[in-house]
Amino acid sequence: MIQAHPYCRALIVIGAISYLYARCTRVLYESIIAIPSLGVQFETHRGTSLFTWSVKRTFVSLAELDDLILNEALYGWNVRYYMAALYRTEGREIRLHVAYENILPRYAVLRPVLHDLHQYLNVV
Repeated sequence: MIQAHPYCRALIVIGAISYLYARCTRVLYESIIAIPSLGVQFETHRGTSLFTWSVKRTFVSLAELDDLILNEALYGWNVRYYMAALYRTEGREIRLHVAYENILPRYAVLRPVLHDLHQYLNVV
């Protein structure tokens, strides 16, 4: 019987673990939940197509929220649009939380979402 070199076994194990990690931390979907009179919650769901392994939630209260904006950024030779919440922390420091930062939908998708959020939350 032929035995594999110990380094080959280690490489196979490391490769298998890397593959599983990549499959289990893949972004399944991202969402924005607007709660009138309370604020906005941003969610990122990660996992496999069968199970959600982790959910990252960030809540921005209406008291902290200054505005929801649609901005553009240059990425190489491309222009990418992104939606963000502009808010202030307790120390009055201005922060920016990017929505859909992993999937980065196109402008045609972001604009109606931003419009509806502004109407729903009464943020001008």
